[in-house]
Amino acid sequence: MKILLILLLAFIQIPLNSSVSASTKLKKSHNKFICSAYYIHKYENRVRKLKNDKQMHCSMSCMLARKCGRLESSAVGLIKEIVDMFTNGTPDRNDLKANQVGIKYSKYARSEKACINYCIKSYPPK
Repeated sequence: MKILLILLLAFIQIPLNSSVSASTKLKKSHNKFICSAYYIHKYENRVRKLKNDKQMHCSMSCMLARKCGRLESSAVGLIKEIVDMFTNGTPDRNDLKANQVGIKYSKYARSEKACINYCIKSYPPK
């Protein structure tokens, strides 16, 4: 249920480019929603096996940024923390920082495994 709320909120994020028609904006937003939903579902089990929360945030953000775009990955991470504030989650501003570390690295990562390895090194188990 929580992931559905996150993705629905991500869906309403429509680019604000005035030179593009409203229907084109809606189509692009819809495609980004589908991209985010697909890859969150695809990577969720892999990411949950990591040793700590920051590794998970960093890795998922990196992988989403590679597939769907850095802005979309950042929006999904922010929305997830907002949802945590109003549900039984545990919002943490350091999660947002870990998301940004993963998003920045996504420019250099050549694979999902590279994202995971980088994030494990960036956030070693305590």
